[in-house]
Amino acid sequence: MSKNVMKKFIKSYQSSNPEKFNLDLINSKSKDNIVQLIADNCKTLEILDGIKFIGCYSREFSYPKIKSSKERPIELDLDESRLFEIVINFKLKKGEEECNIEKILYFPILLENTYFLINGNKYYPVWQLVDSETYRTKAGVVQKTMIMPNKFANEKSSLVDYYERINISTRTIIHEIFKQKLSPFAYFFAKMGVSETLKYFDINDKVSFINENQCSEDDDFYIFKISKDTFLKVDKYWFDEDINNRSILISTLLSTFKKRIIFSKIYENEYWMRQLGSNFTKNNSNHLEKAQSILSSLERILDNSTKRFLRIPASDKENIYAVNRWIILNYYNLLKQDNMDLANKRLRLYEYLMYPLSAKFSKAASRILNSKNVTLSTLKTVFSNIDKGFLIKEIMNNSLIRYMNAVNTAADLPTKLKGSTAGPQSQSESGGASIKSKTLHESMLGRIDICATSSGDPGTSFSICPFCKITNTFNFTEKPNLDVNLDDEEDDE
Repeated sequence: MSKNVMKKFIKSYQSSNPEKFNLDLINSKSKDNIVQLIADNCKTLEILDGIKFIGCYSREFSYPKIKSSKERPIELDLDESRLFEIVINFKLKKGEEECNIEKILYFPILLENTYFLINGNKYYPVWQLVDSETYRTKAGVVQKTMIMPNKFANEKSSLVDYYERINISTRTIIHEIFKQKLSPFAYFFAKMGVSETLKYFDINDKVSFINENQCSEDDDFYIFKISKDTFLKVDKYWFDEDINNRSILISTLLSTFKKRIIFSKIYENEYWMRQLGSNFTKNNSNHLEKAQSILSSLERILDNSTKRFLRIPASDKENIYAVNRWIILNYYNLLKQDNMDLANKRLRLYEYLMYPLSAKFSKAASRILNSKNVTLSTLKTVFSNIDKGFLIKEIMNNSLIRYMNAVNTAADLPTKLKGSTAGPQSQSESGGASIKSKTLHESMLGRIDICATSSGDPGTSFSICPFCKITNTFNFTEKPNLDVNLDDEEDDE
């Protein structure tokens, strides 16, 4: 047998990856698209009336040029930094005034799927482990978006049937956004009216509003009193089928009628628009305009990145109303979910590296949303102090960037799999992480390399197992784990 034949045989026989390492995982940092993330972030600024995002694109960094002795221009070969430029364009308009804004940002190129080269030094970015769809707190349930957190607090309440056939303890959801605490149904009623809201939640044949004359004791229905002449009629068998989630739904629905309501007004859309607007301005003549502005702002907080990362049915993330509906209908389970389960976590890289830009846009948007007499000059302040090196300066000081100036790259592989729960928008951002979040969780088995974790707080600083699998959205599982965790002692705090 010739040597060439033997070489071909050995080559075909041997596995190219005998250790069965997950090469997609090891090289997955290069799949994160910074241009798309920045575009999604810029799009969130359209929450502000007068700002239109035109688009952004990347281009190679143009190095400075010098002239040779023969007066021919040549390009200086600088290997001190490997960067590219991201060009961002906006159109601003207020009244008759308008202008175009162009911003250029430098961002480092990820070399060998491992490190950045900035000023001749290597900087190794590590994965950040963060909550995925939602996470629970002592106050309630929170969903993160680029522009602002979508908060759903809750308070203890009870549901008492008018004829005393049921008396149960439950919770009422309170939507906390735009510095206001309202029933989430206040936004649904203002947007689509009561009838369409009930259809949207698919409860129009289970729930109905009746007046005092229609009120009577019926074994097939529960009756809940709203006001002297207004009652809510609820299908008893549907309610009892999933009493935990549905008691929260009905209690929240009833809380929308805390103000005195006239039965004939329930199905008037303009009435609910005025009710919503009255929570944000005392000027009676401005209630409708303010409500429309608030609804427009609400509809824009669901950015494209958040929408893309959500592992829920497509019909439940079409817009912010669909997402909020999903949260309300699953609130009991979301309130009980295990935050530490890796099924409810995801990895991210470029998101936290561009966090300074996200934070600046978010603060500016919040400030302008709560301002009066917004002018073109006011809108321009959103982009002040953003120079070409804005992100580079922040990256070099980021706590999740490992600086290394060694020539030997033997440590590159472990560095590719290094992870942390610290950093921007994380549980341990301000050093306040709970003891529980610093320990190992059973879901880490086979996903986190126990031998490479921190001995002091293995849940905070860790290394991903090279055999681990992750999805295209950098999650450990295809779906979140929303199974109720009844054994958690913190559930009822």
